[in-house]
Parts: sequence; structure tokens; C-alpha cells
Amino acid sequence: MGDANAAALWPTRKVRVLIWGCYVVAWTTALLVPVPPPPVEALRDPDVQFTLAKTLHVAAYALLAILTGWLRLGGPWRWLLLVGLFGHGVLTEFFQWYFPALGRTGCVPDVIRDWVGVTLGLILSWKWWLRKA
Repeated sequence: MGDANAAALWPTRKVRVLIWGCYVVAWTTALLVPVPPPPVEALRDPDVQFTLAKTLHVAAYALLAILTGWLRLGGPWRWLLLVGLFGHGVLTEFFQWYFPALGRTGCVPDVIRDWVGVTLGLILSWKWWLRKA
């Protein structure tokens, strides 16, 4: 498929920004609302819950970094958003710690997991990050 055909299938920047924004809002909300009880008995095991929650942290931030690279913003904007991704992990953990009524526990190891996810997303989408807009 030629570049012209591929470009025709590619969502416009406005659509990409909309998708990115919806993901950021959904993920931020998921991090700042009380944790619901597990729907299945097997998920009530604390070890399983821990593993799933921490894997989700890494995967969600990796996807967020990939989506941010997919925006293909020019100039300093993409790098400011990258700093914002790292800051997002810090802020959401701070709010989880500061508001214990959420039923969450913000902690430094989760920030590190978030940053590992962002780094993984950067590695997986490095061409988008380095390509000019």
C-alpha cells in the first residue's frame, strides 16, 4: 500500500487527539475512584489482585505512551507530553495517598511501575516519537 493510501486510512490529528484525551480521562478516573470488589471468587486472592493491578499499571502507561507518540506532535510538544506522562503517574499516586477515602494506597513503587510502562511504550513506539510531525 502506498503512502497516499496509508495516509487516507490514518485518522486525522483531531481524531487522534480525541482518542488520546478520552484514554487519559478514562485512565485518570480509573485511578482516582474507589476500587470495586472483584466480580469473581478467583480474583479475591490478594496475590492475584496484586499481580493484575501492577500489570495493569505498566500496560496502561505503556499504551498511554504509545498513544502519545501516535499523536505525532511537532516541536517541543511531544516532549512536554512525555514529561506530563511521568508527572501523571506521580500525581495520581499522590492523590491516592492523600485521599485515603478512595480505598487506594499511593506508593513510590507504583510510580516506578508507571514509569516502566511509559518507558516500555516509548520503546514500542520509538519511530513515532522520533519521526517529524
